[in-house]
Amino acid sequence: MDNIYESIELKSTDVYSTLSQLGPDAPHKGKSQGSQERFVRTTSLYKRAALAFACLWVITLITMLGVIKYQKHQDGHKSAHKCRSVSCPLEVVFPYDKNITVNQVFSALSRKRGNTFMSVWKWICEASADVTLDPNTAQANLILSGNGKQVRLGEEKQDFPNYAERYDPIINVLGKQGFTSGRHYWEVEVGEKTEWFIGVAKESVSRKGSVILNLENGYWTVELRNGTKLSANAASWDPLPLDLKPRTLGVYVDYEEGQVSFYNVETRNHIYTFTDTFTEKLYPFFCPGLNERGENSDPLIIPPRKRLKGCF
Repeated sequence: MDNIYESIELKSTDVYSTLSQLGPDAPHKGKSQGSQERFVRTTSLYKRAALAFACLWVITLITMLGVIKYQKHQDGHKSAHKCRSVSCPLEVVFPYDKNITVNQVFSALSRKRGNTFMSVWKWICEASADVTLDPNTAQANLILSGNGKQVRLGEEKQDFPNYAERYDPIINVLGKQGFTSGRHYWEVEVGEKTEWFIGVAKESVSRKGSVILNLENGYWTVELRNGTKLSANAASWDPLPLDLKPRTLGVYVDYEEGQVSFYNVETRNHIYTFTDTFTEKLYPFFCPGLNERGENSDPLIIPPRKRLKGCF
């Protein structure tokens, strides 16, 4: 029995001895340690929340930038679409195309089938030329107005000097102004005429005898025959849709681009484009056509530069 109490006493002594070693604040140390653990856990939670918020903010920022960029891209396309009917500067029509020049882009669009963009049309009009007819090249049956802006076919041959540059006997006439560079645009009122031939000829074309209007002979022209056959005098004599038949024909020349284009002025519709390499002076070309039974007696009229229907 003495051994039992002795054992109990020793165990009790061990407990108090342990407490005394911990000191008077020992019962509170466990509580303090729990608070510290809770503080650490709370701090860790805040850090995680802050990190999550930062990640969310970054994702939101990236998304917003993507939306803004997409919206600008869409706005650019919308602006280009709107410029089909209104005049817009180049930077609006092509906001992301900074490495292409105005001439290259607008020349390509000026050859595009269908209705010509208003911005491109205004650019073409900037090249308006004051074209007049050269009486020294007119076939003797042709009657020119005093201001050189009209030509029609007369019934009798007039007594004109037979200059080397005068057409004979084909009823053609050239413009007085020739071009060796640059861009040039003019209009020709054809009205309800049933036959006409209009375009551009190079300086060295043959003026005497039979004349065939084609590329090989130095002509880039569009023609109307019998009031129903519209065609381009290309190598293959390309027929054109009659719904493109104009009352006023626009002629556009870009010497450096090697371009001769034709337009229906009333609708701004592209009719045809010749692409070639020019090496000599070019002249506006006109033929009012034959006057059969009085159905084609109206003149071809070149409006003054300030009265071009499609531009002013």
